[in-house]
Amino acid sequence: MKQFLFDGTFEGMLSGVFLIYEQKAWDAVLESETHLENYSLFETVVVQTDEEKFQRVFRALREKLSPAFLQDVYYIYLSDLPGSADVALNYIRLGLKEGVKIRGALQNPVARSVRDLRRKVFGEAHRLKGLVRFHQMQGNVFVADLEPDHNVITLLAPHFAARLKNEFFIIRDLRRSIAVVYNKKEWYLTPLGSDIIPADSQQDEFARLWKLYFKQIAVPGRENRKLQLQSMPRRYHKYLTELQ
Repeated sequence: MKQFLFDGTFEGMLSGVFLIYEQKAWDAVLESETHLENYSLFETVVVQTDEEKFQRVFRALREKLSPAFLQDVYYIYLSDLPGSADVALNYIRLGLKEGVKIRGALQNPVARSVRDLRRKVFGEAHRLKGLVRFHQMQGNVFVADLEPDHNVITLLAPHFAARLKNEFFIIRDLRRSIAVVYNKKEWYLTPLGSDIIPADSQQDEFARLWKLYFKQIAVPGRENRKLQLQSMPRRYHKYLTELQ
């Protein structure tokens, strides 16, 4: 059995799908290099990300199946869990064999896995829309740091671009060393390099006022820690301004 190892990008994953079909490697495993340790015993084929191959698979999924099926595959990729790329590969195989009806065939374990992964990704993205905390930096740039379970900052970007359309902002995923940058016109995804504004230890006025607001609206004797943890899970507390 061979493992096809891609570079962790969506383009790389679909390039891997193309290569597997091209080589007719029907028993292959597809995985990101970030999860290499899970398949270290397999013979490895390193996938070179190829824009043409990516586009061919992208168009095939959108046109032969549906835009919704393609979105499913993207959400599987965003889940960023060990084995998720292989779920995407098996889902694509099923789709090309059974047609787009596989999306609703929840008696199939692969389709069920896709539904569960999509729910996890969508759920975290939805939750974080209310939990992102920006800090105002020099040059009137707003910066927010996250370490989400899933690779969701591209799902957050359109939401905040619409609400902060007249501001410069950066959302940094410190777990994956990537960032979304918005320049008042458009947003783009970029590696988290030295050119992205570093963390500032000084408390800005924006953060001070938010902490004051959080304190003032609290009602003594009405604290419900269990409900708070349901809305603001403990794993997100590190970057919640009002809890610092």
